Amino acid sequence: MGLSEYLTKFGSKNVIALNSSIVYFISFSAGLLLITVAHMKRYICNPDNFILGRYIDPIIPVVFLFGLIGIAFLQMKSSDVGTKWKYKTLTFSSILFLPFLYYLPHTNYAFPSMFGIYYVIYLQQYMSYLLVLILFAFFFVLIPLFLLKGIPNGKPLTLFFMFFVLLSISLSIPTYEKQLENMGNTYNVNQIGRYLEHNSSDTTLILMDHENFGEYWGPQMWFLTQYWSNGEMVQRFANKDKSGVATQENLTDIDYIISKKLLPYDCVKTANNGYKLYDLNVSSQIASSLTLPYIIDIGKNDSDITEGFYESELGENRWTTNLSKIKIEYGRHQGQFLLEIMMNAPRPQTDAANVTFYINGNLIGSIEEIIGTTNYSVAVSESYLEEKYQILEIRTNTWKPSEDGYVDDPRDLGIQVDWIKIDSLSNETMD
Repeated sequence: MGLSEYLTKFGSKNVIALNSSIVYFISFSAGLLLITVAHMKRYICNPDNFILGRYIDPIIPVVFLFGLIGIAFLQMKSSDVGTKWKYKTLTFSSILFLPFLYYLPHTNYAFPSMFGIYYVIYLQQYMSYLLVLILFAFFFVLIPLFLLKGIPNGKPLTLFFMFFVLLSISLSIPTYEKQLENMGNTYNVNQIGRYLEHNSSDTTLILMDHENFGEYWGPQMWFLTQYWSNGEMVQRFANKDKSGVATQENLTDIDYIISKKLLPYDCVKTANNGYKLYDLNVSSQIASSLTLPYIIDIGKNDSDITEGFYESELGENRWTTNLSKIKIEYGRHQGQFLLEIMMNAPRPQTDAANVTFYINGNLIGSIEEIIGTTNYSVAVSESYLEEKYQILEIRTNTWKPSEDGYVDDPRDLGIQVDWIKIDSLSNETMD
């Protein structure tokens, strides 16, 4: 027995209940739509708020259910034979559709996220993304047209339905163009996700530093990586504490780390927003192969080996903050090394720079009351070294130019680092 027959047989009470539900849901949907649109208009100039439209998602099931109810009422006037044939066809089609439903993820986020992030990616193992879209579009247009076939006044209703399909497509074009623009902007910070698209598998385990997840770009970086990568993502603190480096006991079975911190592992990709992707599998297998001595030119293509610096000054050097770091490739097996640092402190005479240097958290030297250009050298003991990468920390007092009558620069500045030179101490002794 169909819904329309049920309502007719059991009288006015069911009709009253249905009418009450219709009034309630229409009022609820209209109010939700107005609130959402009003909220979007308030922030219309902010592209980060284009997803606010998702808050009208609760309307969709209501519209779908009322559509089925309306079709059931229309079918009251159609022949019983035609109605039964449609029900049988839909039942058979539903059985064919069950495999798709069986593999639909059900444990991650809300339905739109499950579908978009996981299910569409899963289906691309068997067909192209364009084919997936065409099949779903065809399915959701075909079913309503099939249900409308053969009912009284079916042709006008079909034309009315097709009008709304075409209207929705035309209204989607500006949204589609905006999404393309947003995708282009996002691509500049999505180098990590695109790298993992081709360098991860179902067994890959990717750790995102939980401390960085809470920052401005954190959630977006998480979802961008989750969308493109093939592996599983987890969140943990990559550091033993806020000043320490990642420890192996925290990284069991981890293949990649996503973090803004400078860690002693191979950085295979850096995003424009400062996040770095570390490959832990490469780090433990390949020893340093750089020819000594070598120079690291600070301010030129150094985003994967620096942390806590300001943007480069015309590509020549970088200002430090109160704590800045540089990653040095030098293996422990190469013995102690000589570190040479070229720096500049264009600061007021009354506020000279006091600088201390650390390797992997160990104090290796300091210099006080520096003004102007300074070249500083220090020997680093082998006992302080890690396997392949060493983290140099530069700690200094800072000054703010805008408070000392200089240019309108509100930054807290330490010193300018131009370059550092690394050489084996044995080479230096021989020279």
